[in-house]
Amino acid sequence: MVANLTVQAYDTLSIARNLENNYEFDKKQAEGIARTIHEHLVSNVATREDLEKLGIELRGEMAELRGEMAELRGELRGEMVKVNSRIDDLSKTMTIRTGAMIVTAVGLLAALQAITG
Repeated sequence: MVANLTVQAYDTLSIARNLENNYEFDKKQAEGIARTIHEHLVSNVATREDLEKLGIELRGEMAELRGEMAELRGELRGEMVKVNSRIDDLSKTMTIRTGAMIVTAVGLLAALQAITG
């Protein structure tokens, strides 16, 4: 953290000198602008502690999401079992109905043949 502040302080001094030497700002103006830039940059920089807290929060949220996903996966498996069971039931029903229609059709054909001859 100290090295980071040293670099920022150096950059601030460099900015102030650049404004004085190349853009005709007086020392007070150049230092004020450089200080304002520095304050803005420092106020918007995340510290290591900030990043660690964020990492902890994100890991917690990810663990929560994994739990929710596992729960949803279990629910989905349960629903798939129900759907497969329903499909099996419908398949059996269709087989029975198809068999009944075939028996009926054969019976009608036999009756027609007996009547006609």
